[in-house]
Amino acid sequence: MHVLATLTVLASLAASVVAAECSATQPCAIGCCSKYGNCGLGPDYCAAANCVSSCGAKSECDPGGWGLTYANATACPLNVCCSAYGFCGTTPEFCGISTVTAPTCDVTSTGIGRVVGYYEAWATTERPCNGMHPEQIPQGIYTHVNFAFASIDPATFTVVPAANTDSDLYQRLQAIKTRDLGLQTWISIGGWTFNDDDQPTRTTFSDLAASATNQEAFFASLLQFMQTWGFTGVDIDWEYPEAPDRNGRGEDFTNFPVFLQRLRGTLDAYGFGLSVTLPSSYWYLQHFDLPRLQPWVDWFNVLEYDLHGTWDIGNQWTGAFLNAHTNLTEIRGSFDLLWRNNVDPAKINLGLAMYGRSTTVASATCTAPGCPYLSGGDAGPCSGQTGILLNSEIESIIAANGLNPTLYADAAVKTISWGDNQWVSFDDADTWKIKADYAKSVCLGGVMVWAISHDDVRGTYAKQLAGALGRAVFIDPATNVTAVVTTGFSQVDTCQWSNCGEGCPVGFAEVQLTTDPLGGSLTDKTGCFGGSVHTFCCPKTAPLPICALRGFQDSGVCNPGCAAGEAEVGAQSTGCAVGYQSACCTDDSSSMAPYGSCAWFGEPPLCSGSGSVAACPSSYPNHVVSSTSGQGGAGSCWVGAMSYCCSGSAAPAAFSDCAWSTKASNAVAASAVCEDSCPSGELLVARQQGPCALGNEAYCCKGPSVAVVGGLGGIGNLGLQVGLTTVAGADANLAVLAGTDMEDKIAVLLGQCLQEYFINPTCPALWASSIDEELYGTLSQRGIISVNQFYNYDCITQIMSAEISSPSPSEPVAVAWNNYQSKTGVGYNQLRLYVMPFNDGQLLRDPVAAISEYLCDPFNAELYMIQNQEFAESALCEYPGLGSFVEPTPTTKKMKKREVAHEAVRLTARRIEGDGVGDRDTDDERPTVYGVFNAISEGTLGIYYMRWINYRGNEIILEIAYTANEVGPWSSEQGGQATPSPTPFLPDNLQDRVHTANGYVDRFIVFHLHIPIDGNSLRVGGGAGGLYDWYLGVSALNMFHGQYMYELVRGVDTDFPEDRVRNDQIGGANLLNVRTVPLTCGINTPPDEQNRWYLGRDGTPQIQALLQTRRDTEATLATAINSWGNNLYGRGAFTPRAQNGGTGTLNYIWPSVSRTEGRGFGNYNPEEYAFDANWWPESG
Repeated sequence: MHVLATLTVLASLAASVVAAECSATQPCAIGCCSKYGNCGLGPDYCAAANCVSSCGAKSECDPGGWGLTYANATACPLNVCCSAYGFCGTTPEFCGISTVTAPTCDVTSTGIGRVVGYYEAWATTERPCNGMHPEQIPQGIYTHVNFAFASIDPATFTVVPAANTDSDLYQRLQAIKTRDLGLQTWISIGGWTFNDDDQPTRTTFSDLAASATNQEAFFASLLQFMQTWGFTGVDIDWEYPEAPDRNGRGEDFTNFPVFLQRLRGTLDAYGFGLSVTLPSSYWYLQHFDLPRLQPWVDWFNVLEYDLHGTWDIGNQWTGAFLNAHTNLTEIRGSFDLLWRNNVDPAKINLGLAMYGRSTTVASATCTAPGCPYLSGGDAGPCSGQTGILLNSEIESIIAANGLNPTLYADAAVKTISWGDNQWVSFDDADTWKIKADYAKSVCLGGVMVWAISHDDVRGTYAKQLAGALGRAVFIDPATNVTAVVTTGFSQVDTCQWSNCGEGCPVGFAEVQLTTDPLGGSLTDKTGCFGGSVHTFCCPKTAPLPICALRGFQDSGVCNPGCAAGEAEVGAQSTGCAVGYQSACCTDDSSSMAPYGSCAWFGEPPLCSGSGSVAACPSSYPNHVVSSTSGQGGAGSCWVGAMSYCCSGSAAPAAFSDCAWSTKASNAVAASAVCEDSCPSGELLVARQQGPCALGNEAYCCKGPSVAVVGGLGGIGNLGLQVGLTTVAGADANLAVLAGTDMEDKIAVLLGQCLQEYFINPTCPALWASSIDEELYGTLSQRGIISVNQFYNYDCITQIMSAEISSPSPSEPVAVAWNNYQSKTGVGYNQLRLYVMPFNDGQLLRDPVAAISEYLCDPFNAELYMIQNQEFAESALCEYPGLGSFVEPTPTTKKMKKREVAHEAVRLTARRIEGDGVGDRDTDDERPTVYGVFNAISEGTLGIYYMRWINYRGNEIILEIAYTANEVGPWSSEQGGQATPSPTPFLPDNLQDRVHTANGYVDRFIVFHLHIPIDGNSLRVGGGAGGLYDWYLGVSALNMFHGQYMYELVRGVDTDFPEDRVRNDQIGGANLLNVRTVPLTCGINTPPDEQNRWYLGRDGTPQIQALLQTRRDTEATLATAINSWGNNLYGRGAFTPRAQNGGTGTLNYIWPSVSRTEGRGFGNYNPEEYAFDANWWPESG
């Protein structure tokens, strides 16, 4: 390959400096001008006696004897070589015969232990196609998934979601651990754009690394963020420290390692991981102090991609020449920089790319490495970026053009060229095998992928990568689980005090004080600094206790003690001159049982005899711990110590495996200052001053050892630890699931949640927006939703959305779900087919939306979610080859890929409800599909424009935008503007009333009709009098809201920009519009071809025929779609060229179609210019 790496070209730079000529009036571009008229560096050129101009220039390094008078540094960064001319580099021109020794391992016996994949938050919002839901992440391949990215508030230095809808994705990401039990999820903070000039965060990393105060705020926030959302590690993606073009500062080099050291100390107390991204280029890597960074990280993710791109254009050292952005030859050179600094190879993950860098070549006859190119390649239909193609897009290009990629084994890349001028380099199974063997040969600990979400929905490239790495993937076919079981500790069943300043951990809720007239939570400031408090937290899996502070008296002489049926969980001195207040909670909940059987004995200040501890009475014979301060607020013992003792035959298991801890969170930096804090998951039982100069040490209990599955302890807000699952009061149907298999235990939990939910299966008003931001806020923001309601809803949604979107069904989960099929008629397999009809990983509908719709209206779910859509498919879809309508039956449908749009959706968004037959949903917050069709029929909605969209090589989309009343076609080439005016708001009954913040009000409802391009794209009918009708073959119909227009210059003719209703995540959920799919046509077997709805062919006879054996209510959707299609066709939306030779609407895209020719089914290739204009029905 054509290799021009940074350190290589510096050799040419050094030579050119020496060769350059200069004078007193013609200074040197680089170096000093000597009295002999040559440019150079060092005393021979720059000393006062020798220099005539540019005399202040200094070399990068001192090759020997020059001193800092003539050199900027004695040695080169990253231990690279200093040439005789004072430049830094690694080639023989710099190093002579000196070489660096790389680690060596046997490829055949060395494995790759880590496979880290980044999941892009925008994977479901900023791509019109080939998006990826968290549920579609390939199973059993990645060991770690890094969510990219979270952000940092530049004012407060707290960790925040980068977008206000990301919290939904956090939940869904954690939920996939129910089936991928060895998976860890980490949060990645930063990213390339984080340091862009136009971002408020451009200096945030520098500000954070430079200030201990800022770091304390960041650490506390990060811990709370990770515990809230279930992340077990953090990846710091600072791109890049010190670099002036990335808003870095000189002090970053020194500050970054100190910052990481402090961060490591904070994370260690909770068992959380830490990684850092490293650049591949010397230019950026020189600003990383690798020897001082290495001790604090678990591993480095090295970005060994984007080695080349359009930024090479105009660069005198690289230039616009074809080269692969993942060239292994250059990767080897990049790794030499790590070996020079003794970086442990086990701590390195080799960065791999699931995308290609594309170019527009200068000549179609020169497409080999080193040939010139003009610009970035054409934007892909899904990536939408010039010079970028996702692997899933490259796969389609290869298939559509019948290409055979060229392999360059030395560089471990493949390339293809197509069309007149397009070229791309990429990786696949073959090139990854070469790179994997290299990684093994130098003993690397892992690989890293950018990005998981560039794969196709079948996980094609993830599977190829697993094969290249030699990693076996085993998914139990019966349970759909990739299991990794380890031994750990868990206190998820027991109420507990949080550490100072931390909120409740995942799966726990704050407990309200009944004695607080303001409804505050039970907190305790004992042992905390800076106004922070401990919060009493109880698991959501059990009823929350009722708590109160008891013993306060106006005199200040407090009288502690709890009422019958209560247990003392804390002691507080607030408001007491004498004595203390008892924090008391009812002990009838399982989460309070350990406290209910134990009590403190010995009263300050004389707690026991000198040199002894208070004895446990015979009624409480089991000693747990003795402490001079007990729970902290009761005062300290001047003599002896108090004892915590328990009744029964033994102390509760929750108070086992305990130890004193002086510092668990590092909230206070000074080592002599103790924090009465406990490592994550341990119970705080007692406090005392102990060896601390200031503060208290804490007595912390791990509790019983349990089997912990993967990272399951952090599934969203569930706080699952399946090793502890005990289903209280579960019905007999669940008994068959109570085995020891981990998937069985997930099923048991699902069954329990379903059982409790169906006691009162209603959907509170706040749930109408499904999983909205409010639903995942704090408890105070969820005032109308009880903890148990929320928990059961969350439990069902998370487990089932992960299960029904997996290509492999789970028997135990199916059994648990189907126990309740008799209540609603919607079985496990029906739900799976509803969201993924062909069992191939491609989601036709959002799985979380499907479960949410079911839970919010379970008794109508079968009719509106399943039967109405099945009826519509049966009545309207036909197999073209039979020449008549046919009804696909369960025996004729085959689980096969459906070539329809699988456009990205997220539930926290605007929606058009698919259930209900009225104009609005049951909560009057969203319009229904029927409401939209009714509005069109009544004339309330009118067509604003129609437009053909080149969706992908074998499929097009017809986009139809409706708005209030009919205002005629609009596009900028007809004198419009990017935000057309006037564009009326939709009528109130068609508005989404949930997402209305910031003035984003619905103006449009947009239909997408998907038309595969093949021999069945069009159908001819009629023929009376020599005139024929042409019908468009639609595979799927969906609809969504829109708020405004946008203009995009894209297409064959750039004079005609693309004017369309926008649908993306601008403004967060307020502009995120979920697709509703009223109709999709299945596969007819044989011959395994897709059925079509031929829009305009009246389906009334088929609807009436089906109603002979079906209920009238099942035909509602089919009737609405049929009437809409007939009306659109009748308006002349799809007319061919007329008999007199005029142009019909179909001729814009298919010029050859004629009203007087009836050739039947045929393969008609679209006219490319058809995608450059908006149009309107002929009769408009």
